[in-house]
Amino acid sequence: MAKNSSGGAPRPKTLTPTTRRLIEAAADIMGEPNLTDRDRAFMARQLVQATLPHSDPGNVPIWIRRNGRLALKVRPYYDDKRQMHLHPYGTVPRLLLFWLTTEAVRTRNRILHPGVWGASERKTYVSPLRPVAVGQLH
Repeated sequence: MAKNSSGGAPRPKTLTPTTRRLIEAAADIMGEPNLTDRDRAFMARQLVQATLPHSDPGNVPIWIRRNGRLALKVRPYYDDKRQMHLHPYGTVPRLLLFWLTTEAVRTRNRILHPGVWGASERKTYVSPLRPVAVGQLH
């Protein structure tokens, strides 16, 4: 707390709008009664320590992120047509890993079935018609 200019009792700090929204969201989440398994989410601790790139790392054959003794190495898809390496980066690949981890824990199965998605998502992400083997996503 900040000291009052007149030397009296300390006055409380004011919250920024972002901090206020964060506190309100946390209170809403903590106030949810009867959370189900569908409400839980998981992320492998290694992917929390070293996650996929936030922006395009460029045309490099292997992208590496290190955190202490842990190293995450990503081999990209090589596009012969454009003659360049295409790395997974940004929000969508990280959310896909988050979903894959959560579903693998929830179902206790290495084979995941993405379910029924809309036409636009089907083109962008994993085909809902084919199961995804978690161990084969490298």
